[in-house]
Amino acid sequence: MAIDVEKAIQDAQREGRFSNLPGQGKPLHIDPSSDAVVNNLLKEAHVRPEWIEIGCRIDDLQKRIAHHLEQFARQYQTHWDKLTIGQNSTKWHSWWQRLWHVDPKRRCHKEVEIFNRRQRAALARYAMLLGETNVQIRRFNHLVPQRELQRNVLPIEKLLQEFMSRFPQSVAG
Repeated sequence: MAIDVEKAIQDAQREGRFSNLPGQGKPLHIDPSSDAVVNNLLKEAHVRPEWIEIGCRIDDLQKRIAHHLEQFARQYQTHWDKLTIGQNSTKWHSWWQRLWHVDPKRRCHKEVEIFNRRQRAALARYAMLLGETNVQIRRFNHLVPQRELQRNVLPIEKLLQEFMSRFPQSVAG
């Protein structure tokens, strides 16, 4: 037994089932793209395409890179100041001798070694974050549906050189 669609709509109108519906009197926003149905289904299911997820990961990695650089810049300046301010004064030497009970030159070399180790660790972490970001950018560029949405890979070698220029290692005096 077939249902007469037209009759069912007319009956519903007479009974007022179409009155006071949400959005009544407002214009319809219809997506003309061919994949509109799929996009709406994904949106309703709270599912994002993989390339959007990867784009979010890239943004997060770039924030982590910026945070790492800011944090290390503060630490670097603090340690650099400890190594360089007043190193040649007798007050500096006597302060080290009283505090550590060792030859100040030997202690200074140990501090420089620690300083340089921290710098190398920060450089390695920075390089790892840059590399991981480029892996994600390449994956993103492979999946993104429009070429103009692609992202540029990071110039790792150049960025590492800039890091080394900004945060040079110390040389024991």
